Amino acid sequence: MANPAQTHDQPEGRAARLFELGLEERTVEEAVIRGLSARQTCTPFHPPSFPGTTQWAETHAAIRQLLAPAGWTPCDRRNYSRVLSPNERIAVTVATGDLHTGSIGLFEPATRYPKGPATRDAVEDNQLSLLPLVPAEDPDADEESIVAQTWILLLSTDEQELTYELSLPAEQDDEGRVVAWSERIIFSPIEIAALPARDGDAADDDDEDDGDIDVPIERI
Repeated sequence: MANPAQTHDQPEGRAARLFELGLEERTVEEAVIRGLSARQTCTPFHPPSFPGTTQWAETHAAIRQLLAPAGWTPCDRRNYSRVLSPNERIAVTVATGDLHTGSIGLFEPATRYPKGPATRDAVEDNQLSLLPLVPAEDPDADEESIVAQTWILLLSTDEQELTYELSLPAEQDDEGRVVAWSERIIFSPIEIAALPARDGDAADDDDEDDGDIDVPIERI
């Protein structure tokens, strides 16, 4: 079992760690709010899985769009959706977490659903890291040898609030859920009632698939 994660939950420490990753708190917050707002447009007439899938997809789209001016690029290799930093050393993906997401306590969070081979490979690459967060100094360095650190923007939504964190996965269980983390950057929860009203009703529970599908495709 992995050691307990290093946590960054205070504003100054959180901002400093995000800066090292090339991110800002307001960017992450805006992305999750856009995803939550899209979820709130869903109605009871939608299929039960649609609110979670919508939130997952729109959070992905938002963080990609918000980071594009800084040179981050979308990546969907092996059907594993991420956004890559300009030097391709940092990647961010989105997934649904359990009730421990965004909180510090006896239990660390886990992804709500099992993940496939692409996530497994990302966890293994994370173990190979911890890479320096700067471009390789050697201009002739083999680009294929660059291993990205993949961070998961973990979301958990109920009727009252959205809790979220940006965390570095370290270990999966036998079912494929990510259950241990090297680092956790924990944000303040977003109170749903405090957001502007939206058309449609929010789903009652976050009990649907998050759309994070890993398809086993052989490398060529």
